[in-house]
Formats: sequence, structure tokens, C-alpha cells
Amino acid sequence: RRLNKTMKKLIAGDIVPGEGISILKLGMSKEEVFQVIGNEYETDDWGDVYIENAAIIFNKQGNVRMLLVFDDFEGKFMGKIGIGNTLEEIEERIGKYEEASETYPLYTLTEYPGITFQLNDEEEEIETEEEERKLPVVVITVFDTKDVENDIYVHIEGTEDDAEEKPEENKKSFWRKILEKII
Repeated sequence: RRLNKTMKKLIAGDIVPGEGISILKLGMSKEEVFQVIGNEYETDDWGDVYIENAAIIFNKQGNVRMLLVFDDFEGKFMGKIGIGNTLEEIEERIGKYEEASETYPLYTLTEYPGITFQLNDEEEEIETEEEERKLPVVVITVFDTKDVENDIYVHIEGTEDDAEEKPEENKKSFWRKILEKII
């Protein structure tokens, strides 16, 4: 993980699929984001912004299209699920989930579009679905389901066009590049 520990961070707040996380909302302009987070942040090659426990991903127009929280963020989805909870707890407290990626342990909620849960599978070899259901959530992402740029599956896996046009760059998908920065 490469983020500076002196940056501002989000302590808590509601996680609302397709809308926002805490005081950060989808659709906010970069200027609005900087008014909220101040000048203690890092950026990457794409111009996306990172604070200590959140990532803010912008669309081509410069508006927030995706928000990720991780580490010690204490906010919850529906007051019930947050960082550290498991798929078992998600199913028990919220409802059915489904796989969002064949490559990464990433899940969406059947009845709540616009949110994903990334599990921590880095520390041990997971062999069964039951073992995976007990892994903690390490990243929660909220995204705008109406934003055509925001096809979550394309960002996670990449596209055939990406592979043909930029084979070296596509060895790591958009999702993996973000995860390497924050986890």
C-alpha cells in the first residue's frame, strides 16, 4: 500500500449505492471534491484522487463516477454492512449477492445496484465457496449505474479492445491498478 498516512480521511457516513459515501457524492465536480477534502491528497496517472482511506474516480467530464472506501472507514451500508464484514453477514443482513468478477473476489448485491464488495483473498489460499464467504470485505465501491463509462465489469476485467490496443497496459486491469494503490 502506498498512500500517505497524513492525508485527510473519512471517518464514517452512510454508504448509498448509486449515490455516494459519507460527504462524497457521485457526480460531484473536482472542485467540489477538493472543497470537501482540502489539499491533502494524492493523484494517479489518470487524475483520480486518493485520501487515506478512500479513492475518488472521475469520468472524462471531471465528475465523480466511482467512490471506494477501505481500511478504517467506519460507515455502513444500510447501517448493517461495512469494512470487515463477510459475505455470510451480507446475505444474513441484506440479502442475496452475486459474483461481479471471475478474476477477483468481488461481489454485487442483487437488489441494490451501484455497490460492490471486494474481499481480502491475499493472505490465504481459498479453496471452497464456504471459505470465501468468511473472508472480510476490504473495499466497498459505490458507482453510478447510469454512467456508460462506468460499466463495472469492463473496469474489472478490461475489454478485448483494450487487450488489442494496449496489451502491456492491460495486463493489469483498471481494478487491479486501484487495488494495488489502496490495499
